[in-house]
Amino acid sequence: MQRGERTISGAVANLTSDHVRAAASLVKTGKIYSLAVITNPEIHAYPGRGYQVLTAPIYIGTGDDGHTYGENKLQGIDDFICLWCGVGTHMDGFGHVAIDGKHLHGIPTNKVIHSRGAVQYGVETIPPIATRGILLDICRLKRVDALDSDYEITRKDIEAACARQGTEIRPGDVVITHTGLLKDIENKRSYKAGGEGQQNLDSEPGIGLSAAKYLVEEKGVVVV
Repeated sequence: MQRGERTISGAVANLTSDHVRAAASLVKTGKIYSLAVITNPEIHAYPGRGYQVLTAPIYIGTGDDGHTYGENKLQGIDDFICLWCGVGTHMDGFGHVAIDGKHLHGIPTNKVIHSRGAVQYGVETIPPIATRGILLDICRLKRVDALDSDYEITRKDIEAACARQGTEIRPGDVVITHTGLLKDIENKRSYKAGGEGQQNLDSEPGIGLSAAKYLVEEKGVVVV
């Protein structure tokens, strides 16, 4: 990708050094929780997107796959990966979405996206995010293992989850909502149109617009 404009946009621009220091002071054990989804050729992917990997001797294609170096017969193995970036765990930059040919602040797509990458609103404009994170367990609130695929998390749900957990949302926070969607990924339920995963393709549980505005505009959350 080409290096794009460095201007930070969106709610994450409100993240300050005070938020980082406050979050660091909360660390007690240093335990790490991975929120990543394993990325491999079987990854849950939107139609048209995919992940391919070829692992082979680095001499493949030369007609000499058994070639070795030196007295100890050193051989090399390498990986070739071809994938869409929008599979598995990832974060979209503002270059990802346009409405009626225009991106954030009304900038036309031809000023944002070129054939070799985003020249504005690329992911390099997202700063490192180190701040307080809170998990709102909406599944436990609703007493289910996973929310229905079309369930909209509302402001009322967020407030109820906070009250139940004794959690206060503060400016600069990252808010994580547990919806149970990963159970479908663990079960390898696909996003294939017209197939078993059609319901997932059409809709998935998550916050609605009113909840998003509440979190960002009223509570000062920087990432959801």
